Amino acid sequence: MLKNLMTYGAVATKCRALWGMRLRSDDYRRIVSLPNVAQVANFLRSQPRWSGALDGMNLQEVTRTQLETALTRFNVEEYLRLMPYMDKADIELMKYPVLVVEISQIMRFLQFARIGKHESYTFNMPHFFDRHSKINYQALSHASNYDELLDAVSKTDFVHILQRLRPEGGGFPEFSTVEIALRGHYLRSLYDNIKKTRTGNDRTRLLDNVGMQADLHNIVVIMRLRSFYAAGDSAKKDEASSQSKDVAQHETLVYKYLLPINHRLKADFIRSMYLAPTNDELMKLLRSSFYGKFFAADEPYAEKYSQNIRYEFYRSGIHESLPTVMTMLSYMNLAELELNNLIQAIECVKFKVPPEEAAKFFTGRD
Repeated sequence: MLKNLMTYGAVATKCRALWGMRLRSDDYRRIVSLPNVAQVANFLRSQPRWSGALDGMNLQEVTRTQLETALTRFNVEEYLRLMPYMDKADIELMKYPVLVVEISQIMRFLQFARIGKHESYTFNMPHFFDRHSKINYQALSHASNYDELLDAVSKTDFVHILQRLRPEGGGFPEFSTVEIALRGHYLRSLYDNIKKTRTGNDRTRLLDNVGMQADLHNIVVIMRLRSFYAAGDSAKKDEASSQSKDVAQHETLVYKYLLPINHRLKADFIRSMYLAPTNDELMKLLRSSFYGKFFAADEPYAEKYSQNIRYEFYRSGIHESLPTVMTMLSYMNLAELELNNLIQAIECVKFKVPPEEAAKFFTGRD
């Protein structure tokens, strides 16, 4: 206990101070009511939490992509500034943010490649990630097809997954399928590492962290795949029989992307979820689960439920009385969720989404 206090006491104070500078509900309402991206950038320049991200930028001519890239880079650099405060025993955990960046860069490349604009991909992260990542970012920046993507990531932990997802007819695989598979590999690797290397309360709290994310991964996989295959069924059948047939037909595919980690949601419950005959029955099951209170209100997409649960978990974690590595991890995750909110807000401004509609996309506003 004394060791944790000595190691993480100061950085916990720093993390809580940064958390205190987060954007609030009024800030997001203000942002989405602004007329253009340049005005968003000017507003953020006045916010202590994000002003440093805009140093040296021409705010009057900034584009959506430039602003989002600058905010993402700033968030990563903040994480790097916190790293030196970590106990040496916890440094092993820090290889996983490198994997998170690798996933984000693979997905960013695919985002451009799937619309025929692969040349728009560039890598713009601190040199730390270039040095520690196994992706050849120069090769990725020049990739124009799937084989060249595989060559660029050939030394990573993800190459075998991407090889398995190669479309038979050529081109690039479906975006969300790749995202599910890569994130699943990351969480499984992290969970196994904690089980092997940690003991005591640290082990419990870290497994809670990763186990919760694994549970949410499985929930999102089931909700996404059910929605995808139900939407693709053009036959005029009643909802119950159509969805039941779809779920049974694609049971193997569901299992392919589920994580073999049953933290709060046991295997039988997971199976009941994807066998539920209707979406109403699925939601009824989720409301009876450990995470039930978060499914009381309807959300516009599956990920929103996941984000709400993560937000509450990490908000609790950052205020724990005894500072540990979880204090830092909680803040990093809260900062990621805030960044996601900001990116959603910027895109709503760019594409003229009405403010009342934009509010549905934000997580954890207070």
